[in-house]
Amino acid sequence: MHYLVSRRHVRWRGHWFDWPILYVVTPSENASISVEIFKPLLDYFFDYSSRSQEWMRETAVAFGLFFDYSRQYISRSSSSNAIDDYAEAQILKGYAHAITHGTCLPNSRPDPTGLYWPRRSAARADCYLSRLTSALVYLDASPLHKGRTLIELLLEQASTDPLSARRRKTETRIRGDKKLLSHLPTSIRRPRHFAPGVAKYDAVNDRPVYSFPSQYAADFLDYGFINSRGEVNHSAQLAAHMTFIGGLRKSEPFHLYVSDVQFLDREPVVFLHNPVQGTVRDSQSGKLITRYEHLRKFGLMPRNLSTDRLHAGWKSIADDSFGAVVHWLPIPELVERTRLLLLEYVSRIRPAVMRSRSPHLKDHPFLLISPGRFTTGSGGAAGDPYSLSAFDEHWKAAIRRLQRLHPYADLRHIKSLGTTPHGARHFYGRYLRSLGLPREVIQRCMHHRSPLSQDVYTALSVNEIDDMLRCTPTGVL
Repeated sequence: MHYLVSRRHVRWRGHWFDWPILYVVTPSENASISVEIFKPLLDYFFDYSSRSQEWMRETAVAFGLFFDYSRQYISRSSSSNAIDDYAEAQILKGYAHAITHGTCLPNSRPDPTGLYWPRRSAARADCYLSRLTSALVYLDASPLHKGRTLIELLLEQASTDPLSARRRKTETRIRGDKKLLSHLPTSIRRPRHFAPGVAKYDAVNDRPVYSFPSQYAADFLDYGFINSRGEVNHSAQLAAHMTFIGGLRKSEPFHLYVSDVQFLDREPVVFLHNPVQGTVRDSQSGKLITRYEHLRKFGLMPRNLSTDRLHAGWKSIADDSFGAVVHWLPIPELVERTRLLLLEYVSRIRPAVMRSRSPHLKDHPFLLISPGRFTTGSGGAAGDPYSLSAFDEHWKAAIRRLQRLHPYADLRHIKSLGTTPHGARHFYGRYLRSLGLPREVIQRCMHHRSPLSQDVYTALSVNEIDDMLRCTPTGVL
């Protein structure tokens, strides 16, 4: 392997970021090795700094794997006097096959590439190829790297050997051939990457249903966030209720301000605002200012732009520019419980924690705060903004408590079982679907911009389909 990816705090173009950094490992002439940062990737991340850490990590790995494959391909071609046009054009296609089907041979035979890549799932191969394709398009259009291909940028840091000129020839050829879809008419929907015939993955229709098991939802909310000493983790408990009863994405509660929670006729009303462009009324001037401007007064940034432990992603939602209302599931007992939790949290729990903080610790407008005693080092001091990593930790602990409560059920913390926080949003969507509500209503409840986005959340499971078929009278279509 000639690369490694490590998350580091890096300064780029005058700003500090927490990014997955791609290090290129190359042998030197004196039998030593050199390790250098692949800087074009930093330019790419800078221009897409609002993307998630996972997206950046996948991109860095896709770059690194492509670098490995390119080096191995070119080194194996060094025995010939010239690399013909066909071989040059096959580097990208060969990479697509290798990333999808692996390079290992059956019966434990030696891998001629030396890569020993395993076969990957269609979803994972599609992901890497899509990330690489986006990078190719960016580098081709970027004025900083115009005229240099991805292979050239990867190899130029270690091109001191006699193969350098031959590599340049190969790179030039690939530059002309990399847009393998250019012959398609513009009216045809283009695939996500340059090798759709090798790694084809339907990211929507092929997705199974990952909903939290409904028979355990009430026990999870009631007992999951109470430890063996009877102490309640109020922040995690409230966030969990909002994902189940309000259908919020896992990251959305972490952008809420205290002022986003209001009570009208004793009913809780919660508003979701764009964390950057959404507005809030300034307490001093009385004017509406953006949330970006408001957070600067506290020395903070919108959490979707932050790169430290406070980072929380944000997916654009309908009506977030002026405040999207959270719609509660029509389950009176759980709505009432959520109302009481919000009321107690806003009026008693949060103020008490904030009053107990050391005077040198800054205040902030975020609703959810770190509970302190429940949190490890990633959670910050008591009263600091609650972090996603801390919530993940507390959610897993709640799942373990639920498993002890139901020892014969399979309640491991696994996406395929629906026991992750996103499974709660699937629970919300499928509950709305079971009420027979119109698609337009479900779309508004889930804050989707497109009515098609809800399909993955409201899809029926195999058991539900079987139940419906058994209940259908014979001969009735």
